[in-house]
Amino acid sequence: MRTLVWGAGDPVIALHPLGLDSSGYEAMAGVLARAGWQTIAVDLPGFGGTPPPAGPLDPAALAAPVIELARSLPRQPMVIGISMGGRTALEAAMTAPDAFRGVVAIAPAMPW
Repeated sequence: MRTLVWGAGDPVIALHPLGLDSSGYEAMAGVLARAGWQTIAVDLPGFGGTPPPAGPLDPAALAAPVIELARSLPRQPMVIGISMGGRTALEAAMTAPDAFRGVVAIAPAMPW
C-alpha cells in the first residue's frame, strides 16, 4: 500500500475519497504537523499507487490494509476519512477497535 508521511508525533491515518489519492492530504498534513501529529495518508486498494485487491473491492478489502498499517505502528493511530475513506475508516475501526485511538468520518458514503 502506498503511503505519504508528513510530520512527527501521534499518528493519524488519512483515507481519501473516491477518485482521489493520498496526495490530497498534503495541506491538512501541514496543519496537523504544526499541531504535533504525524499524518500517514494512504492510497486505498485500487487507487493511486496501490494495486487493486485480488477479490472484490468491498469495505473489508479496503479496510484490511488500513488495519494492518494501524497495528504496525508503535502507537494507536487516529483514523480520518472523507466519503469512501470515511466509510473505510468506520469499517476498519468496527472490525478492529483495538487498533485505533479514534475515528473521524467526514460524510461517510453509506451503505455498502
